[in-house]
Amino acid sequence: MLDDSNVGEEREPLSPARRATPAGIDILALCRSLPPDGRLSKDDLELLRDWANRYHDISLPAQEYLSGVVTKALLDEVLTPDERDWVYFAVEPVLPVQLRKSTQDQRRIAELLKAESDGRLDATLSFDFLLAGVHLDGRWQTIQSRVKAGDAVYLVQSPADAPRDERVRVVLPSGECIGFVPEEDALPIAPEVARGARVEASIRKILAGGQHPIPVIGGRVHCSASTLDGPLDDVRVERVPVERRPTRSTMITVAVIGGVALLALALLLR
Repeated sequence: MLDDSNVGEEREPLSPARRATPAGIDILALCRSLPPDGRLSKDDLELLRDWANRYHDISLPAQEYLSGVVTKALLDEVLTPDERDWVYFAVEPVLPVQLRKSTQDQRRIAELLKAESDGRLDATLSFDFLLAGVHLDGRWQTIQSRVKAGDAVYLVQSPADAPRDERVRVVLPSGECIGFVPEEDALPIAPEVARGARVEASIRKILAGGQHPIPVIGGRVHCSASTLDGPLDDVRVERVPVERRPTRSTMITVAVIGGVALLALALLLR
């Protein structure tokens, strides 16, 4: 089981099997901390090299693919959006259940459907995400020494000139920034933070045993109808089963293939 306590006391080294989860969490946290173009900074590259050395002896899902992606990223100094999506897909099986995309989508769909059944256009959505940017600016040291599970945190809009992927910061009651909301997770949160809506957030747990202690931030956000009109509706449509009908191009293709097959059969029977 993954160690959720703070880092500080002496621990026995984790076996390779038990290190699969920290390995998946560490590389996912890095991917979620990158800008949209995936360009790796000096700190990012250092973290990725450490990841490759630290976890070289463990068995992860899609190990060969992950090794190839990491090697390429260290050479090109970039992790493309497609590569990051596939990294997440590869490591998802070793992640805690609450951090898996399938779990979050199912929960979000249920909350949206509940709001609809109540006749409301808005909804209160819950969230859980890995804090991004922990390895930058020595933030992990603050987390290690001063943050514990159960602590309240605040989600604050970043200055206008902040990078797009860092538009919502996570700060302590003292005002210190310990990281930011990953861009994907910020979709329903950022608009509400910008308009001053109430967002409740706290440290669910701190995942230790990896390169740095990484907090899991959880809470609830009240989303307005305008926010729900965006990408959240797309999530629901994609995940709720719908009847699929063949497109016109598919029907034409089938007809052509059928005609060729009948012609070939006629020639054989002559």
